[in-house]
Amino acid sequence: MPDANLKPEFVTSKEIGGEFRMLNRRIILDVTAYDQNSKGQVITVKIPNTTGYPNLLINVGESKNWGYEGDLKIQILQNTKLKWDVGFRYSYNDNKVVSLFNGVDQFQLADGFTYANTNVIKGERFPMLKTDGYQYAPDGSGRRLVNAASGYPLRNTSLQNRGGVLPRHIAGLGTKFELGDLALSLNFEYRGGSVFFSDLARQMTFTGSGGWTSNRDPHIFPNSAVLGADGKTVSENTTLVREPEYGLWVDNYRLISENFVAPGWFIKLRDINLSYNLPQRFLSKTKFLSGGSISLFGRNLITIVDKANYYTDPEFSRVTNGGDLFSLLNGTGLGNGVGINSTGQTPPVKQYGISINLGF
Repeated sequence: MPDANLKPEFVTSKEIGGEFRMLNRRIILDVTAYDQNSKGQVITVKIPNTTGYPNLLINVGESKNWGYEGDLKIQILQNTKLKWDVGFRYSYNDNKVVSLFNGVDQFQLADGFTYANTNVIKGERFPMLKTDGYQYAPDGSGRRLVNAASGYPLRNTSLQNRGGVLPRHIAGLGTKFELGDLALSLNFEYRGGSVFFSDLARQMTFTGSGGWTSNRDPHIFPNSAVLGADGKTVSENTTLVREPEYGLWVDNYRLISENFVAPGWFIKLRDINLSYNLPQRFLSKTKFLSGGSISLFGRNLITIVDKANYYTDPEFSRVTNGGDLFSLLNGTGLGNGVGINSTGQTPPVKQYGISINLGF
């Protein structure tokens, strides 16, 4: 449902940059800094179904988006039979919600769950992931409170900020070797400075297929404490969980969404390509071919993630470009979701292939 007072969005942006060429173009550096202010961005937010509509289309208010990026290309070897080029790139992007619709302090985005969702919050980065979590000991020790009788962890049903779901940092490394008609190229990429929630892991806990559910022997819930009747005294927990299989993992651990929030950084071998250009002496004999090449390629062959991420490739649920709220929330450049994945999505795969190109 569109808001009755829906208005156009206005964006003001400033950008400054430069390109520097050195050592007869063997080193090329391109740097840019930018600042963008958006007023009246149009987004879809969740509203009660009792209104007759699940979502409302509104002008969100005002937001700021800023950052910088650099691209460095170096020709290490040239004018020889062996050529070697290396490229480095880095970008930093951040954002902030300045004001919101009609003075409201936050909106939940249309996608998500009651226990984990992404939000636009005044004064914060966007989108911001919020989930329920543990109840913690008030002594600042970081221990998780449990029920003194059952040993099960206690859930805090109120949603807490877990962090932004857009990567602040994106870095890349690419290189290419050429030896005559043979060429090898590969590209690595790093993205970091974000978090994500895995509903896939929540469901794997329900089915018992997650490795973190393997401890089904009688045990004390790790890093736990018991709160006294006065609400202040904290004592060491010595109670074994009542039932360390279904009762612990499905009825308790699974329902605490904080368990399935993980750092969203990753390092990937984006692609590798080995190609061979068919020699002209061979092509000229065919009388009908003017050019040709054959190549072997692979994509997403290596993925490194945080040790706390047992669940999936973070890009399974990631936004794949920068922090422009308008493009983010209106579908431009989206991955499979905004910081949340579920069993209804197809995870990324490794790809292998062969390519043959012929010119006539």
